[in-house]
Amino acid sequence: MEVRWFRDAFEKPVHLYRFQKNLLGTQAKAYRGRTALSPSALQTGNISLLVRNIQPSDRGVYTCLADDGRRYEEGQTEVKVTALGTQPSISMDFTQGEQTRLVCRSEGWYPEPEVIWRDRDGNDVTSLSNTTVQRDSQGLLSVSSYIEIKQQSNVFSCLVRSKIPKPDWESKLHISIDVTLDPDTAYPWLTLSVEGKRVRLGETRQDLPDNPERFDYRSCVLGRESFTSGRRYWQVQVGGNTEWRLGVSRESAQRKGSISMTPQQGYWTVEWWSGGVFTALTDPETPLPLSLKPQKLGVYLDYEEGQLSFYDVETRSHIYTFTDMEFNPNEKLYPLFYTYSMTALVLESSDPDPVSAAD
Repeated sequence: MEVRWFRDAFEKPVHLYRFQKNLLGTQAKAYRGRTALSPSALQTGNISLLVRNIQPSDRGVYTCLADDGRRYEEGQTEVKVTALGTQPSISMDFTQGEQTRLVCRSEGWYPEPEVIWRDRDGNDVTSLSNTTVQRDSQGLLSVSSYIEIKQQSNVFSCLVRSKIPKPDWESKLHISIDVTLDPDTAYPWLTLSVEGKRVRLGETRQDLPDNPERFDYRSCVLGRESFTSGRRYWQVQVGGNTEWRLGVSRESAQRKGSISMTPQQGYWTVEWWSGGVFTALTDPETPLPLSLKPQKLGVYLDYEEGQLSFYDVETRSHIYTFTDMEFNPNEKLYPLFYTYSMTALVLESSDPDPVSAAD
């Protein structure tokens, strides 16, 4: 039995299995130490190839050839590579005489991302900027963009997002869940709709049992659905709601009393508060540009990577990402909703309007 995976040339295989063993001596140099083919899986007809540490240079069309001495078959598959870069950082450069530059930097992208500058009012001023791109040894791209301003200029936000067209990013997000609200966790002053898709602050306190799952001080409610693996995405219409926090909570997080809703306590959320306060509730808090305040918020959880990202669904713009989330192995994470407004937060049904996880 021979199984040969190759890309550019038949005689330089990405991986070769023959004589009941993996023959690595003829393997293309770029793939050495990065591929695996399971002999036991071959017995069931599975000849899938695992490629580790994917790089931009791995993109292309791969051919798989299988030959058992009596029958010969081959097939092809195309590998597309994308990489989400780091959170953009903005700094000031005072080296240009009387001119001041705002410099926006982000690295680790593939393919080349789009850089968008906005002023305080949300107007696109990208045409006034200058952007350069550099490639590192792994083929990933770093972008540096600057815009010249006056000292009193109102330019203040820089967005870096993927240029991947909509048909591609739609297929990657796996918007596959319908989140519904769990009334057994709801703060007694909250009013939930019958179908579990809307929540607002009520006018009176409800007479509800003080069960262990219920929030008794913070104006919170959790989703019924919990996650212990995979990638999950849901959307919430915030609209005119003036006081909200959205994100996730780990199962072991304290729910009683005046809890501190920080990552250290098992809460990962962003907050909008009346008066124009938009923050990620880190410790200390991380201010977010007011121009990024969404009407519809997308929440994207990658359980294995320990990352939680927030997006403006309408502009497909990345808002903030929590990284290095700490929770026990296989611990349940729940969608979390906090509001102190009589305007409802509305949970959308699955897959209404996908947003790119690579934005």
